[in-house]
Amino acid sequence: MFTSRNEIASAGWLTVLAGVFLALSNIPHTVAFRYSALAVFLFVVFRSRRTLADFVYKNRLPVVAFLSFVCFGLLHSIFLSAWPEASLGEFRSQVLVGAGFFLAGGTVFTRRRELSVVDLIVCAVVSVAALELFYALYHYYTSGTLPYMVTATTETKLEYTFFVNLGLTVLGVSLVVGNWLGFGRLCRWPAWAQCIAFLLLITTSLWAGARNGLIGMVYLFGSLLAVYVLVGIKNKQAIKAILAGAVVVMTLSGMVSYAVEKDARWQRFWGSAEAGFNYQDSKGWFRRDVYPLLGDGQPVDGSAYERIAWISKGSDLILHNPLGFGYARDAFGRALKQEYRDSVVAHSHSGFIDLGVGLGWGGLILWLVFLGGLVWRGLTAFFRHREPLGLVLALLATGYFGRMLIESVNKDHMLHIFLFLVAAVMAELTRRVGERSSA
Repeated sequence: MFTSRNEIASAGWLTVLAGVFLALSNIPHTVAFRYSALAVFLFVVFRSRRTLADFVYKNRLPVVAFLSFVCFGLLHSIFLSAWPEASLGEFRSQVLVGAGFFLAGGTVFTRRRELSVVDLIVCAVVSVAALELFYALYHYYTSGTLPYMVTATTETKLEYTFFVNLGLTVLGVSLVVGNWLGFGRLCRWPAWAQCIAFLLLITTSLWAGARNGLIGMVYLFGSLLAVYVLVGIKNKQAIKAILAGAVVVMTLSGMVSYAVEKDARWQRFWGSAEAGFNYQDSKGWFRRDVYPLLGDGQPVDGSAYERIAWISKGSDLILHNPLGFGYARDAFGRALKQEYRDSVVAHSHSGFIDLGVGLGWGGLILWLVFLGGLVWRGLTAFFRHREPLGLVLALLATGYFGRMLIESVNKDHMLHIFLFLVAAVMAELTRRVGERSSA
């Protein structure tokens, strides 16, 4: 039995629950489990108010920015939304639930855990990737071919590559910065096991065939390469750093070549994107039929054409209505329906477009301040205290920012996972920095 309210936050079963939450949340038909886990987490938050207050005080900038975004969105949904009932319902299920997970992550991981946040992420992502590998091997055994653009554990390849990129981020920092650059051990797995896990995640992600997942991996590798080269030069190991950089560049080139060769859509990407950017010249982007033709007479790649057109049109909507139309996951589609009655578009496939169309410039600015606060918090800890977990936090935030530009990742379980993780990483980072300072 617990002897004090705050001791509940140090219970070992919370670590298990957090790991199971991360592993299962990305899998379909687990909504009831996620809400049950949230109820337990919120009970912990309520019983551990001192721990929560400590987390908030030591991470004031990002926490205040996020809570300001939450308050702004709630007031906007009540007083400024063109569809207030829908906005309130959407805001409650998306942002308010996400705020609960955010406070839970910060509260639970302020205390020392049996497993670190990095260990939990690695275990959860590798478990899901292992299931994908077994499915691929079974598919090869029964059909003679490996699966492509198909995922067995998630509803779409978007969700899978989003989850995998989280694992690649922490594994990449752990290997490159923690182990090879000597900043300190970040993951309790041995280096060889981390390398195998890293290769497993890359392989299954390439099989998923999501172009935006590949873009995320290239960004991550480029970021780690920049850190490695800069630190290597600073430590007077320029030759070693440059050679390692050359290996990374060749690896990236191979990955990109594989993806381009396997996915014929890349061959028509730029022409399709140009047609989408000039959306006024065609109507297929909002009717989702009768697409324009490229210069060689071939039809545009529908995915690239539509997404660029939606982003281009959405940007115009945000510029022309800076107050926003009303929060919703499909805010872009709702606003578009007011202008084009025969539109069949739902959301814009860009988190920033739907957020900007919904909450206007105010919502965008507050969200960017929140993400910027996470980056600042992480990089400050990395450069001032040589804490690799700070780089994890910064890369999680910038990676989410980049993915939001081209995907709707700021909704449903993806938003909840992100908010839980960044709060958990911040909380553990604060504790690790405090321990380093007092050592």
